[in-house]
This record gives sequence, structure tokens and C-alpha cells, in this order.
Amino acid sequence: MGTGCLPAQVGRSTGNGHTKWASSQAYTSATRPYRLSLIAEICGYVGRPEEGMQIITEALEQVERSGERRWEAELHRLKGELLLAQSSDNHASRKAASTKPSL
Repeated sequence: MGTGCLPAQVGRSTGNGHTKWASSQAYTSATRPYRLSLIAEICGYVGRPEEGMQIITEALEQVERSGERRWEAELHRLKGELLLAQSSDNHASRKAASTKPSL
């Protein structure tokens, strides 16, 4: 997952800080999708929607494995927001590329 969306004090130094934090022994598997949703939302806020989408995919897989669907609707809402952010980023970069003067 690259450098991660979490600050260093949460465990980013491992390169997979979100995984380390989200899978901490202090939490149950029932709350893991919720904790992953928080990380994915942070990724969206800091301009890393692709990384957020990977985390949402991981959280949805956890929902399927555990059968605990308490956070499933929130995960799908965040997935929509991240997809929108990705398409907005792509649209903005395409627009910027098309308005660059040619040499």
C-alpha cells in the first residue's frame, strides 16, 4: 500500500501502517471494517483515493469473511466517494493536459 495514509505515530514506518493499526490485537474482527473505513476516508482527504479504494476492498473482503455487516453500508458510501474523487482527479488532469499549449 505504499507509504500509507496514516501519520508516523500510528505506525506508518512499516510501510503498511494501516494494516498494523487495523489488525491490532486490541480490536475485534467485528470492528476492523470500521477502522479500515476511517483509514480509507483519511486517504481520500489527503488526495490518495486509489489507496483508499484498496483499503475499502480489504474491508469489504473482511465483511464477507466475517459475516458482520454492521459497517457495510458505510464502506459502500466511502467507496462511492473515493470513486468520485478518482474520476474528478482524472477529469482535472485530462482537462489540464488538454489546455496546455503545444510547443
